[in-house]
Amino acid sequence: DRLNMKGAAKRAYVAARDYDQLRFRASSGFNDAIRALDNGPQTMVADIEKGFERASADSLIGNDLILEHLHPNLRGNFLIAKFLADLIRQHQLIAPGQEWDTTGKISGDSLWNRRPTTELDELAARRRISILTSAWPFQSRAAPLSPPGTRDTIGMIVDRLTKAKTTWEEAHVSAAEYYTRTGDTLRAEREYKTLVNQLPMNVSAYLFLGQLYMRGGRHGEAEEILQRSLNADTTVFACKAIGSIKLNTGNALEAVPWFTLAYGMSGEPEEQMQNGYLLSLALHTANMNDRASAVMQGLLQKF
Repeated sequence: DRLNMKGAAKRAYVAARDYDQLRFRASSGFNDAIRALDNGPQTMVADIEKGFERASADSLIGNDLILEHLHPNLRGNFLIAKFLADLIRQHQLIAPGQEWDTTGKISGDSLWNRRPTTELDELAARRRISILTSAWPFQSRAAPLSPPGTRDTIGMIVDRLTKAKTTWEEAHVSAAEYYTRTGDTLRAEREYKTLVNQLPMNVSAYLFLGQLYMRGGRHGEAEEILQRSLNADTTVFACKAIGSIKLNTGNALEAVPWFTLAYGMSGEPEEQMQNGYLLSLALHTANMNDRASAVMQGLLQKF
C-alpha cells in the first residue's frame, strides 16, 4: 500500500481478512454466497462491500469509512442506508415508482448535511475508538485518561461523556448552552435539532430551539418547531410564543386562540397578568373590543 501497489495491497488485505481465525468479518466465500442469492423479484442484495469500494480511493476500504477494523463510521453507515434505499427504489418497494420519482430528488449531500448528529458525537466516537484501539490486538499501550484537546469546554463535555459521568442528553444540552452563550447560533441549533430528533417526546429541546429562532428573527421556523412541540406537550410558553408571532406578523385573529390557551393554563399571578394582557391586546387588535374589555375587567377584579 505504501509503495502505491494498490492492486497487490487489496489482494493482501482480502487474504488477511479471509484467513483471520477471529471471524469478526465475513470472508470472501461467505459474501459470494450472499451475492448468489440475488435473484431480483424475491431476494435482492445490496452489495455494501462493492459500494464501499466505489466510495474509497483506489477501492481500498479504510479509515474514511471504517472506525477500527470492522464497524462503519458515521459516513459508512450513511452510505449503507443510501445503498439500501437505492435498492428499494430500484425494485419499487414500499411505494410505486412514481412516488419514488417525486420524493427521491433530495441529494445525498443534502441528506448528509441534515444528519442528526453533531461535532460532539463525532468527537466522542473518536475518543472511544482511541481507547479501543490503544489495546490488544491493535497496540500494547493504554490510552491516556484525558487526551490532549479536552481542556476546552466541548472537549471537557466529551471527556465527561466518554467516562460515563454525564448522559448523552446532558452532554448535548451542555454543548447547546455553551454555543448559545458564545453566540455560535448554528452549532447551538444543530445540538437542539439532534435532541429533538433523538428524544421527540421531550418538549424542552423544541422550546429552546424555538427561543433561538425567535431571538434571530426567524419567525416562520420558530412557529413550525413550536407547533411540533405540542405533539410532546402543550406548554404555556409555546402557546404564548405562537400567539406572539401571529400577533406581530399582523394575524391578530389567529393569535386569539393561542393566547386564550396560554391564559387558561397560566399558574402564577404574573404569568396570568401577562398572558391576559396579550389576549386582550389580540382581541382589541382583531376588533373584538367587548371581549377585550371583559378580559381586562376580569384581570382587574382578580388582581
